[in-house]
Amino acid sequence: MADSSFLTRLRTSDGPSHLVLVLLDQHRVMTTDQLARATATPERTVRYRHWWLRPAGARLVAGTAAAEGKPSAMFAAHAAAISEVWLALGEHGPGEGIEVDGWLTDRAGWQEWDAGRYWSRRYRLTPDAVARVTMPDGSPAVAFIEVDLASMTQTLLKEKVARYLTYATDRAWQGIHPYCPPMLLLTTTATRAATFVRAAGQLIDQHERMLPFDDPADMRGVLESTRSGSRRADHGRVAQRTP
Repeated sequence: MADSSFLTRLRTSDGPSHLVLVLLDQHRVMTTDQLARATATPERTVRYRHWWLRPAGARLVAGTAAAEGKPSAMFAAHAAAISEVWLALGEHGPGEGIEVDGWLTDRAGWQEWDAGRYWSRRYRLTPDAVARVTMPDGSPAVAFIEVDLASMTQTLLKEKVARYLTYATDRAWQGIHPYCPPMLLLTTTATRAATFVRAAGQLIDQHERMLPFDDPADMRGVLESTRSGSRRADHGRVAQRTP
């Protein structure tokens, strides 16, 4: 067990050790390369081979304990890919005039609401992350991030779109976000992205026939957001699998 003086230094230090714990608390899993980039530290000095928080580390940073056990390979790869999106925004966004203002992952970014006039139940939207940025013109922007490493079936992806459409239909974003955030899907290949966009388009058409929006522009905005998010997934490497 570490002595109290060491724990005090770790909690109050601004060095790589404390920052690594904070980053792992925020992002769940990161690779050595990602930790080095995030802390602006040479990779050889990031001497951590366990890239997730153990209970003791979680208590130091957040005051609560993380789950015991080692993450599965798929969980680690997915969480590291989400971390890579955050890093890519921070590294490449400023060059395009985009500044990251906020990044919420896992439960911190989940959206919950009571359904509106069509259903009487509690709903939950579970994006992989919520990104808040300032655009080059100074306007705020927000997007729901979904990372697909070809592990989700098309059925599951369509279910995500259905929940997003319910969120948009019920205007659950009002009072929380400046507008209904688009869902930005980052996936592995252009073919997979095209398949998703085609299925999402069919689902949106069905949804529009059953539950027309008061303003048709709202539905068009959802469709365009889905299409543009999938197109962006084909530009550059934004996700990296852990070894």
